[in-house]
Amino acid sequence: VHGEPDEIHSMICRAVLSSARVAQSFTLRAATSTKCNLTCFSVQGTIRTVRIYTRTGDKGKSSLYNGERRSKTDPTFECLGDVDELNSVVGLACTFSGNLSDHILTKRLQEIQANLMDIGSSIATPLSSSETNKLARTAFNPNRVLLLERWIDEMEEQLPPLKNFILPGGGPYAGYLHVARSTCRRAERKAVSLIEAGDVEQSVGVYLNRLSDFFFVAARMASKLSGCSEVIYQKPHDDVDSQSNVRSPEQ
Repeated sequence: VHGEPDEIHSMICRAVLSSARVAQSFTLRAATSTKCNLTCFSVQGTIRTVRIYTRTGDKGKSSLYNGERRSKTDPTFECLGDVDELNSVVGLACTFSGNLSDHILTKRLQEIQANLMDIGSSIATPLSSSETNKLARTAFNPNRVLLLERWIDEMEEQLPPLKNFILPGGGPYAGYLHVARSTCRRAERKAVSLIEAGDVEQSVGVYLNRLSDFFFVAARMASKLSGCSEVIYQKPHDDVDSQSNVRSPEQ
């Protein structure tokens, strides 16, 4: 299986899903996919174990989608790492959805995970140093922002108006969505620096900005659907005497 990393990634997924039905087998030859940390292969004969490691990054450099080799401390990889971390947090939140695993909210979160994969492809293709055909393949559609806004509006119609600040929490499902929100803000900050440098599309920054709003409202919705209460922020007392009757954990 030869081709661009995106093509190889898609072909790997199809091969894995249909491997039980494949009559012939494959010999796997290593090639690095920038879309995921899998080892990619070429068809030659018998199926063998796929090695996850390639050793190509042992000296502290890795490849972008356009083939550029850069230090792993490069701002582009920093941003990619935050987007990847965000995707993992969203997946973790889904595992805590409980009896809401088939709910539309959870399905939408899984769609967002796919969008984050596409955002990673876009970030890994710097505008200033990539060929036109690669930029066209990884362009991030700004219309996905409109879909996020529609989902936010739909949820807000089902939630009580927010009159006070709330503390992150509201049950495991909601709690991890709050973690996703704060992680998303960090990914957005990294993306903005790349946008300002002319290396990432504006649509990526807009999507991440709106996505953190989505996670906030989604956390509230998850709390409601799970039957958990939101915790309202109350300013702590500064008067030490008023806290004198409160025992510390050590007492």
